[in-house]
Amino acid sequence: MELKGDLILRTYAEMGIDAMTVGGGDLAFGLDWLTQRAEQMELPYVCANLTDGSGELVFPAHRLIDAGDLKVGVFGLTGGIRECDGCEVTDAVAAATGAVAALQAEGAHLIVALSQQKIDDATALAEAVPGIDFVISGQAGRRNAVPGLVGETPTYLFRSPTRGRQLAVMSLTFAEGGKGYYAADLVEKAAAEREKSQARIERLEQQVAEASSDREAERRQRSLDRVLEESAQLGIADLTAEGRHTMATETVGLGKKVADDPAIAAIVEEAKATFPPEVKDGHATKRSRPKVGEFAGASQCRSCHQGIYRHWRTTGHARAYTTLAREQKQSEAGCYYCHITGYHLDGGPRAVDEVSYLRNVQCEACHGPSAKHVAEPTAPTPMKGSIESTCDKCHNETAHGGETEPFQLASAMEAIKCEDKPLEGAPDGVQPLRLGPIPTAPEVPAATRK
Repeated sequence: MELKGDLILRTYAEMGIDAMTVGGGDLAFGLDWLTQRAEQMELPYVCANLTDGSGELVFPAHRLIDAGDLKVGVFGLTGGIRECDGCEVTDAVAAATGAVAALQAEGAHLIVALSQQKIDDATALAEAVPGIDFVISGQAGRRNAVPGLVGETPTYLFRSPTRGRQLAVMSLTFAEGGKGYYAADLVEKAAAEREKSQARIERLEQQVAEASSDREAERRQRSLDRVLEESAQLGIADLTAEGRHTMATETVGLGKKVADDPAIAAIVEEAKATFPPEVKDGHATKRSRPKVGEFAGASQCRSCHQGIYRHWRTTGHARAYTTLAREQKQSEAGCYYCHITGYHLDGGPRAVDEVSYLRNVQCEACHGPSAKHVAEPTAPTPMKGSIESTCDKCHNETAHGGETEPFQLASAMEAIKCEDKPLEGAPDGVQPLRLGPIPTAPEVPAATRK
């Protein structure tokens, strides 16, 4: 992981980016490790709310970047840091207020905040601190189609594309005396999202009213509150072009169709050559299988659901981890969410050496942890959520740099569905299940029928 951290920082230095801020992962190996590399590689860190033991800022709070006749002010805010020996994260609003005032005094034409805060904190910041034109949140979102519009100024709140497999490009055209920014494509998308949100709000309001228990009503209300908050940020739909600068956005998928930069590719290959080889156990003795939370693994499902298991083995889900190995991405933790069962669920593996028997997309990726069901087969194993939301977390327009074909839920479900068809002659109770035709039972003579 330290080799990987060095690799990431080296590529940032090679790309020549103008500004970056501190996330939780940057301090994984300590403050000294980061500051030494930032100095050696001349990395343009900015962070207005990270101080050292003496109370001094670890990195500059902001930078003023000359882009032709335009002066772009950028400042950074960190968050989500669990431990940091020798440093302290200070109040973000106070830090941002000071950074904005300083950039305005230096003549910045527009101000960008790079935020590694939780998305709710970034939203609150945009509401509390006027003068910020754009907040770029490092907290990845499933989609980056429509940014939020926050505060009276107002501020655009963008979220990073999922797992860094896309590049978001924003082009600005300035109008004399203009105030604020208008993007025709975003207005159209925001209007469509608002329509969808309204339908969800009406459906959730009905579910709250018809809830069978207080607990269910509270759960539905939380969902309703979240959708209401998201809908409130779709103010882009109400904007007009009059008196505003214009803005256009584009998302570029960084898949195989985008050629590697030769210098970056050389750095990556050099790093791969230094990775330690996989340690293989030379003993013939079989290692015990470590238990991971309440996950049973597909091999435990096989004894009762033979047909379903055999069919699963023919699907791409059963080879999901193999694709990582083929592309030498077994150490890419960002890929595990979609290639390893339970990596994102409670009780699931949290590190590479905990993956064990949960490689690939297995039964519990949809059904949730099922060890209790294996121990007591009459205990149900329901879907852990709606099938649409479960599939959409991985099968979306950001997967693999946006190169995959548009996902069709109906045809996909037809290919992977689990059909409960008990075998003839099996004992009563939980029976082996299979896909395909049920074997025809032998004809019983009429004289013996009851």
